[in-house]
Amino acid sequence: MRFAVFALAASLVASSSAAMIKRLERNVKFCVDVDFQNCNDDSELFELNTCITLGPDFAGQISSFRPADCTSCMVYDDPICQSEITNVFGGLDASSNPELNDRISSFSCTDFCGAA
Repeated sequence: MRFAVFALAASLVASSSAAMIKRLERNVKFCVDVDFQNCNDDSELFELNTCITLGPDFAGQISSFRPADCTSCMVYDDPICQSEITNVFGGLDASSNPELNDRISSFSCTDFCGAA
C-alpha cells in the first residue's frame, strides 16, 4: 500500500514538472518567404523570456513570423535582442508589412495568458 501511494505521488510530481517545463516553452514559426513559405520546423520549442538568436539560415532573412497562441514576441534586427523592431501578436507577414522584411535577427517571447 505504501509503495502504491509513493508511486502515485511520484507520478504526480513528474507530470507536474513536465507540465511546468512545457509552459515555459512555446512554438514560433518563422519563414524566409511571405505567406509562411520555407519555414523553420514549427514543432521546435523556444524558451520564454529569453533572447533567441537566429542562425545563419534565418537571421536577417525572415519574411513571415508567427508566435503560438497566448504568446507575444518582441523581434529585433540585431543578434542580441537590443534593437527592437516591433512586438508580434498573432503573426507578421512582409506582404502586408514590407518595412519589416528581412530584418529580424533575434526575438524574445512572453506569455500573455498567464500560463507561464
